[in-house]
Amino acid sequence: MWKIGLKTYIPQLKGWLHLRAQDGIRSKVANDYYVLSTPVLILLDSKTKEIIALPESAEQLDELIN
Repeated sequence: MWKIGLKTYIPQLKGWLHLRAQDGIRSKVANDYYVLSTPVLILLDSKTKEIIALPESAEQLDELIN
């Protein structure tokens, strides 16, 4: 379900950064944002890179951005 939801939404988010860290949860970026497991959605402020929200589903992400 998670992958299907994201495959539907990601193409609609043109201009957005989608990140997959090569080292997964052991990567610097995962450490920086306290990612302990995957998958995870983190909505960041584009200027400050601060966390705005941690939506639990593609539907919640849609509600936050629309």
